[in-house]
Formats: sequence, C-alpha cells, structure tokens
Amino acid sequence: MVSNLLTSLFKLIGFSYIITMLDPIVLIFILGIIIINYFLNKRQSKINYKYQPILAKHTRIFDYLYNTMTNFDYAKEVRVNKANKILSKKFRNAISKYSSDNKKFLSKQFATNIISGIVSLIQMLVSYGYVAYNAIINTITVGEFNLYIGAIYNLSGSFNDVVARCIELKYMSHYVDDYYK
Repeated sequence: MVSNLLTSLFKLIGFSYIITMLDPIVLIFILGIIIINYFLNKRQSKINYKYQPILAKHTRIFDYLYNTMTNFDYAKEVRVNKANKILSKKFRNAISKYSSDNKKFLSKQFATNIISGIVSLIQMLVSYGYVAYNAIINTITVGEFNLYIGAIYNLSGSFNDVVARCIELKYMSHYVDDYYK
C-alpha cells in the first residue's frame, strides 16, 4: 500500500510538471476537481464505515436463524415446540429489516457515485476542451495535444490514487481503533 502511494506521488509530480508547461490554470482546475473528489471519496468511505456494524448485525442474525432452521441438532426442539412458524416469521422480519437498511445504504452510495461521475465528466470536458482549443488555434501541435491529453488523464488518476490511499489509511486506522475498544 505504501509503495502504491509513493508511486502515485512520483507520477503526480511528473504529470504536474508537464501540465504546468501547458498552462498552470489547467493544473489549478484539476486540483479543484481533485479536492471535490476528495470530499466525495471521504463521504463514500464514511458511509461504508458506518454500514459495517449494521451489516455485521444482520449477518449474525441470519447466521443464527439459518443455523437454527437447518441444523439437525435443533430439529427436534423446533418440531416439539412448533417453533418453525416463529423462526420463519423472524427470518422474514430480518430480511425485511436488512432490505430496508441496505436500500438506505445503496441510495446514499448511489447519490455519491452520481455526483462523482458528474464531477469527473465536467473535469474531462473542460480540460480536454481546453487542450483541443489550443490545438485548433495552433498554440500547441498535434503531438503536444496527445502528450497533454495523456498527462491530464494520468495526473487526474494519480491524484485520485493518492487521495484514495490517504482516505483508505485513515479509515483503516478507524477499524484498528475499533478493534482495540
């Protein structure tokens, strides 16, 4: 994980230099988009982190009910006490609650993904449009156009990798803190 972070940082420095040669405003624009992506990724990680205990609770309930309903050791108890209806009702209720919680989680995740997609589209349109405009007015050559397009794409990816790794490290530390509590 640390080697990926270092690789992304070196890529970041190299691609930043290339793009600065075109126009520093492009780099500033991409940095602005990356900051927005940082907050979106942070929100996504926070949503995932908060969902983990809920998912663990549902998993324990499902495991218990499934084990009770299918384990041969409990068959006589279930049959004698006529608990099959009770277990079936509890299982249906657990599925309903899980579906409700999962729907909330997925809707939050979907909203964040939509916003992230829109931001990425805006970044691509503006940065590629700017480079294409410079190629059309002959400020840059076709070869430089290809170079800058590749640099913008890779710079954005490197920034996103660095941000994702930092957020991942942050939430990994939360998991470790939770483990020791």
